Amino acid sequence: MTRLGPLFKYFGSKWRGAKHYPAPEYQLIIGACAGGAAYEQHYANREVWLFDPDPEVAALWDYLIHADPAEIRALPCEGLTAGTDIRTLGLSPGGALLLKYWQRTGRSSCWTVSNIVTGENKWCKEHGRGPNAAGSTGMWHPTIRERTAVLIERIRHWKVFQAGYAEIPDVEATYFVDPPYQHQPGVYACWQMDYQHLGAWCKSRRGQVIVCEQEGADWLPFRPLYRVSGMRKMRKAQGVGAAKTQEMIWTNNMHELSMPELIDLLQGSDFEVISEAPATLVPDGAVLIWPSETPAQHGCEAILYQGTQSQCLLIMAAPDVVECLRAA
Repeated sequence: MTRLGPLFKYFGSKWRGAKHYPAPEYQLIIGACAGGAAYEQHYANREVWLFDPDPEVAALWDYLIHADPAEIRALPCEGLTAGTDIRTLGLSPGGALLLKYWQRTGRSSCWTVSNIVTGENKWCKEHGRGPNAAGSTGMWHPTIRERTAVLIERIRHWKVFQAGYAEIPDVEATYFVDPPYQHQPGVYACWQMDYQHLGAWCKSRRGQVIVCEQEGADWLPFRPLYRVSGMRKMRKAQGVGAAKTQEMIWTNNMHELSMPELIDLLQGSDFEVISEAPATLVPDGAVLIWPSETPAQHGCEAILYQGTQSQCLLIMAAPDVVECLRAA
């Protein structure tokens, strides 16, 4: 069985971190800021729509969705030399993009073959590095080439759109939103971010919404998810040595909510305090609060309650929390 792996390298794609995020609750997954779509690749059998304003990223995904495995296997590894402009190799536009994105992470504007030799790959070690060494192919080598040729068969049903998040239709789905981080401006040239607008957009979606950020972001009430080692050069530039960065998450289906988070979630919503579990049929989009003597750690717990024809937000809260909400 072919080992699962990313289809191309992309800065911030969260390939190793995808396992920390909630599993999709819907058959349709929408990658609102697609990039390398690592989360979506872990659930490749679902229906997937990718949205990204970067023409190269959109073109590369379109190529991978439709490419013939034989063309992938014909892409060169052997005979490449460091410094060669990939655009001079006579490849198709999609093939050239694939090689380009496997050369280095975080420098997608560079078209030359890298002199990097990936330490984990035996082929790169055996073929050496340097201007005339066959192992100087960045992170692209025969194992990756064959894996890509096999894995593209898993994404034939995917769709990709060169568009920003604001152009995504409001459909019921799992939305995975991994935008450029608020405190890392300029990393992605095609993204012009209005974080307050993005935050309001995330809250307005129907279905499950999962939003990624880093510690310090304030455009949604994020909470810690996991810690990760950043890139060495970036950590050095930020003056934090070998420190790990804290990845944050916001989702509209958080099970435990602090009072400020809960009040923010209910802002502008009408809610009803109930005395028993909701009936099967509830008003679609309703917010119901159920007083409970066994509240969560922070005094309240929120779940999406799915009826036969509708969905509501059910909040279980301690009686004193209910009174605070009524007063707010």
